[in-house]
Amino acid sequence: MTIRPSETTFDKITQATKDVGPAFRAAWPYMLLGFLMGSLLLFLHGQISQIVKVDTVWTRLLEHLGAGFFVSSLAVFGYEWRAHIIRTLETAERLTDGLLVVDSAIATLNKSERLINAMERQEEIKKTSAEEGFKKCLSESLCGKDGDDNAAIEKIAYDCKDFVSLVSALRDRGGWVDLFYLNFLSTIFHERAVKLGHLLVALGGNKEEENEEHRLLITLNSARVGDLFLEAHMKALGRRDKYWVISDLNTWRSGCLERFRAATQEAVTKRGVVVVRIFDLVANRADFSKEEMEDSLRRHLEDARDWESESGKYIVKVLGPVEYRSARKKAASSNLSEDELRDLHFGLFVHVEEGGGEERLQVEVRKPDLSDLAISRSDDLIRDNLKKFRILEQAAAGLSFEDLKEKVHEVYK
Repeated sequence: MTIRPSETTFDKITQATKDVGPAFRAAWPYMLLGFLMGSLLLFLHGQISQIVKVDTVWTRLLEHLGAGFFVSSLAVFGYEWRAHIIRTLETAERLTDGLLVVDSAIATLNKSERLINAMERQEEIKKTSAEEGFKKCLSESLCGKDGDDNAAIEKIAYDCKDFVSLVSALRDRGGWVDLFYLNFLSTIFHERAVKLGHLLVALGGNKEEENEEHRLLITLNSARVGDLFLEAHMKALGRRDKYWVISDLNTWRSGCLERFRAATQEAVTKRGVVVVRIFDLVANRADFSKEEMEDSLRRHLEDARDWESESGKYIVKVLGPVEYRSARKKAASSNLSEDELRDLHFGLFVHVEEGGGEERLQVEVRKPDLSDLAISRSDDLIRDNLKKFRILEQAAAGLSFEDLKEKVHEVYK
């Protein structure tokens, strides 16, 4: 909005006209007094002039005083009107100055907004240009400027560009677990692609290396990948976060899940995470001898004892025949069948946000060797499994060193 001088002058004249009424209301008592006194003096002047028939100093004085009172009454009105006009004009000037300041501020804000938008567009262009430049450089490095007829090289170039885009998307999203997903991808990429690439290049090395033996250690089996994936989520949990899991002892055989175990220890002891783990001993009865089951559970009990901190806990519970009978009763009251409680193996990572809300992620283990994991953020799916977990948690027995043998013995009766 811009204020033009012609508009301001017109507004002043209009406002001055509007001020006649207020000025008259303020001055009319004094004007009336002036008119009455003036009229009286002029009346006396007329009467005396008829009597004396001579124009004297006194008759002229009465005439001039009468006229003076008339003029004074008009002057009072004029003075009052002027005072109103001045106040109005001063207010108008202040409003005009204020509007000019607002006008200037709006113009400045518009310029700033345009500048910010331009900077954001520039950043987007720079980012897009950088990504496109990287992809172009990558393609030329692998395929040459004229391309390459080798389909494998073309696919590697495409996959590398796709991988970079996915990593960039995870970085930009910045969710509670995304940083740890990047660490997970970094490890997979290094161990699966980079290490193997170094070995294959070494096989075609110089003459001196032809007699050397190059070992190919396949470290990234399904258990290793599953271990890294679960580790990423456990590392993302902080104070007030929780991990609830129904476990299968088979996944803990032969040192599996060692990285996940170390991450769990750190989460419980250093960040106050609460972990509740329920072992389904009935489901594992055919896979373990009594001694093997006892040894495996004892290791978890030792961890629970050693890891307990001020706010963090590792709670170990078991489901034996007695606990399953109790769980069946609770399931019936919740409209769940007995079959829906069997052969469950899933974990729920629960992240508590600053505002008090929760983010949940479920990892279902469909094969004990971790070669088949089902990951979901579905509220409906998580709600159903959380209901099952609550029933089994209430029915499960807390495990201690004292009753370990007894609980295992119940399973093999």
